[in-house]
Amino acid sequence: MPESTLDIVIRDTLSRIKPSREERELLLDTFSRIKDAIISCSSSFNMRRVVEGGSVAKDTFLSGDTDLDIFVQIETNTKKTLEKFTYLTAECISKKIGNCKYQIAYAENPYTRLFIQENGKIIEADIVPIAFASNYEELKKALKISGMARTPFHTEYAQKNLTESMKDEVRLLKYFMKQKRIYGIFGFTGWLCELLIIYYKKFLNVLHNAKNVVNLKIDLLGRFSEDEIRAKFPHDKIIIIDPTDPDRNAAAGIQGFVGEIYLKRFIKSTELGLKEPKKLFEPIRPTGNIMVKFKIKSVEKALKENIITSIGRVANNLYRNLIKWEYVIEDLYILHDPPQLYLKVNPFSKEYDLLVGPPIKLKQAVERFKEKHKEHEIIIKDNRYYAKVPPRFPTAIDAVKYTLSMIKLKLFSDYSILDLSKNY
Repeated sequence: MPESTLDIVIRDTLSRIKPSREERELLLDTFSRIKDAIISCSSSFNMRRVVEGGSVAKDTFLSGDTDLDIFVQIETNTKKTLEKFTYLTAECISKKIGNCKYQIAYAENPYTRLFIQENGKIIEADIVPIAFASNYEELKKALKISGMARTPFHTEYAQKNLTESMKDEVRLLKYFMKQKRIYGIFGFTGWLCELLIIYYKKFLNVLHNAKNVVNLKIDLLGRFSEDEIRAKFPHDKIIIIDPTDPDRNAAAGIQGFVGEIYLKRFIKSTELGLKEPKKLFEPIRPTGNIMVKFKIKSVEKALKENIITSIGRVANNLYRNLIKWEYVIEDLYILHDPPQLYLKVNPFSKEYDLLVGPPIKLKQAVERFKEKHKEHEIIIKDNRYYAKVPPRFPTAIDAVKYTLSMIKLKLFSDYSILDLSKNY
């Protein structure tokens, strides 16, 4: 039976995004060297294991991705131990590896980010100290010290449940999400893509079930019914109970307004890709009628994750305020390098605001309202009077400017707003 256009597109895409044997060996060798350096530099800590995590450990990474996630499990009852580990070992580890620079990065606790030159490439490796746990009961305690303590359990679960063919299906799904700009923070994480493939088995099954995906309420281990799942996370739209932690929604990041935008884009991109296979993996270009450029305060703290999270919070804040003034954000794109936020806001301009007046039956109040607004057009709607008054914010840019002026921007020192409506 001849291959369909869709089959050919998927086959050709997989051949481009699947890492070569040389890429795998380079990353595995680099991990081994980092592990040796960590062990050598950590004698003063009660270290239990050095664990490779992330997509490299699960063999679901894409060709060209050179990031390593390394977790150092330390037996401790306090977060301070994890902080000390990073500050006391970072330079030692960097020197032992050689041809390497390091940076102290910050999430819930400090960690070391290495920049290693290998074969003309820069490999970024995050060394994250976490509290040691050998089972779920210990994990509950460890999570109080470090939220990343569950990550080694994620790695073990994926390694046990992903077949070789399923790993390629994960690659296709991750690549699709990245091309449509809905991957990562506020969107579909690598871990979530892996769980979706474990559930649906194939990339195409995920696409064909897109409308079901955005409303999923499942527990892969069958510990809870759908009603129990809803009760655990009543405010979440998509819920996949974390196989390693029954108290966590693995899709917790896809919530709020930005998450809703990403889920809508997921469905729209899926429908278009299935209808026109040649567009399945076509990258989406950021567009909008307003762009906000942000200026970073501290380069040291300007990690990709922090920038995206901060801009996402700004977007959520803008949505909550703009809707009060009848401006609706229909789409958005978050960029981290350089830090930018593209917005599609409609309506883009307003002729008037509707000022709420009294109900028709309150005769005296109606007369006072009419007198006060005798220069404005008065209308009746749903048995109530309204006055058409000059808009507080005549254009969406006016509303965006005002809202941004009221937001405290911790990571950014300044911003500028550009009107893209003429080019849109």
